[in-house]
Amino acid sequence: MPAETGTANNNETLQLELSGVGQSPDKDGQGGIGFWWRDIDAELVVYDKNHVVVDVKVGNGSVSWRAVGIYGWPESENKHRTWSMLRRIREASNLPMVLFGDFNEILSPHEKEGGSIRRECHMDAFLETMDVCGFRDLGFRCNKFTWQRGLSEDTYIRERLDRVIASEEWCGLFPRVVVHNGPVYASDHSPLLVKKEVGGTRSRRGRGGFKFEPYWATEESCGEVVMAGWGVIGDGDVEGKVARVALELKE
Repeated sequence: MPAETGTANNNETLQLELSGVGQSPDKDGQGGIGFWWRDIDAELVVYDKNHVVVDVKVGNGSVSWRAVGIYGWPESENKHRTWSMLRRIREASNLPMVLFGDFNEILSPHEKEGGSIRRECHMDAFLETMDVCGFRDLGFRCNKFTWQRGLSEDTYIRERLDRVIASEEWCGLFPRVVVHNGPVYASDHSPLLVKKEVGGTRSRRGRGGFKFEPYWATEESCGEVVMAGWGVIGDGDVEGKVARVALELKE
């Protein structure tokens, strides 16, 4: 498939040797998005300066799942545009779907250190959008924060702005996928590596499984729910206690 090209705010053409698409950054050097691939059968569906949609094909050439690169609006007054975009993306297709990139928002206060306190309404809007769309955060390994700024203690800020989220159907296709957050180097963002875990216990992240969502810890009732669920099962049955707590939290 020949390389696709595009520009955001000027007429410059990006010359790419890989199949994919690129959008130039704004005049101030902010934003911009690129999506490239090789050694897979993929079809570009649509793109602009805030998202790229690609269908991945397998076997006889039929579409298997959808991959979406995201660059969320960084301005507070434009956050709603990111959530509206995510909903439109989900409404446009029932394919198993994985979305990744810089969402420019966090899901809980624990995903930020330094700087001003994040407005709760923005985090709630992100969580609500994920819930409505049926997306879940795939978590991470290694570094917690994916973006940082500042050189002194007074100006240093770290946040988890970049992440990978996916539909339950996609998680069912790839139950052993893990996300590794790389170190911040030569950029203020860290790279994310999504890979299939080899060996070990099969992940239960697929349909019917359980994953603790970090934002639950911010709810005042979380501790009470955990204690209540833990006390229902006898003292010796640790596995039963964990299963009961998971059930209570999901409800």
